[in-house]
Amino acid sequence: MRIERIGVVLVAVLGFASSNGCSKPAEQTAKYMKNGQDYMEKKDYSRAALEFLNAAKNAPKDAEPQYQLALACIQLQDWRKAAQALQKAIDLNPRHTGAQLKLAELMATTSDKAVLEDAKQRLDTIVINSPDDVAAVTALSITEARRGHSKLGGSVTEGSCGFESVRDARAPEACSKRHSRCRGGS
Repeated sequence: MRIERIGVVLVAVLGFASSNGCSKPAEQTAKYMKNGQDYMEKKDYSRAALEFLNAAKNAPKDAEPQYQLALACIQLQDWRKAAQALQKAIDLNPRHTGAQLKLAELMATTSDKAVLEDAKQRLDTIVINSPDDVAAVTALSITEARRGHSKLGGSVTEGSCGFESVRDARAPEACSKRHSRCRGGS
């Protein structure tokens, strides 16, 4: 009698679980990713990060959820978690250009010469493979300037926006339009 009750309860629980929205892992991951993108568009970065984290847990061998998690963490200014997620994305897919670029951009904010050299090497690879990638070329220019090896000529100045730019060279466009110091002024 007791065994029959346990069996009935077990069948009921399994039936409820299978009819209660449990789906294939790929479908669930896609749902998390879509929800995360929706939250990103609404600028609700905390919820977006949670959705991407769920997607990453659901698809541990996929680099894209980690990359999207990093983008949300960047918006939240959680640099450590962003760098960790970017590194995980790169570990999963070393050819993920977006993750390589964002990690190099984060690395370029340091004054540590070894880290700057690593950022430069990552950016060199991206620029060689995609010479028209404006973001990569700009990040490489900034990294070179921070290393003190500007190939573009001119002197290095720090604009009021916090970016270092190369005077009389290709500075980040939005920065140079807003801040006279980025255009080479005082």
